Amino acid sequence: MAVDVIVDNVVDLAAYEVHVYFDSTIVHVLDVADGGFLATAGHDIFSAPPKIDNDAGRVAFGTVTMGSDAGVSGTGRLATIRFMTKGRGGTILDLEEVQLVNGEGRPILSAEVQDAAIGVDTAPPPIVRPTSTATPMPKTIIPDEGPMEIQLTTWGFAGSPVWSPDGRKIAFVRRVIGQDVPGIWVMNADGSEQRKLADNGYWPA
Repeated sequence: MAVDVIVDNVVDLAAYEVHVYFDSTIVHVLDVADGGFLATAGHDIFSAPPKIDNDAGRVAFGTVTMGSDAGVSGTGRLATIRFMTKGRGGTILDLEEVQLVNGEGRPILSAEVQDAAIGVDTAPPPIVRPTSTATPMPKTIIPDEGPMEIQLTTWGFAGSPVWSPDGRKIAFVRRVIGQDVPGIWVMNADGSEQRKLADNGYWPA
């Protein structure tokens, strides 16, 4: 679902910043896109990446006009916030710390802020995640009888593991103290027969 942030009857708007608070048990923010209102003045604009904190239930975003001329006036869409549902219920979209700035760099003090609300009537869609028996690091394998850590590498700095398609070998990057660049190594799944395949490598293919 998407929610537009609208400004009404503004005069000489050159930049804005908005903080929105919400119930994170109901929705999470996916992204925020500038609404294009400032760009109607004919100048380039810069939108900072939104600061999204779904754990705390807040998002901050803003855009500034690049140029010294007057800003835009009238009514327009500042931004669009895209949400994903997390549960049934409703949440207030609480607009706080709203800053509107004119073309002279001064705050527009007469702005009236109105909060909004959204409701979720259906359960969130199921999430399908791929699973893999491959371990994320070459020092760990998971035997059939249950998880158990086994140290497979004993020297150098090893990382970036990739399993072979048949699951019998692990390719990894090893960097040795005193060498400027790492090398690509391969070993059996049990850590035996470790051998170098190539120098000057960073990620095994």
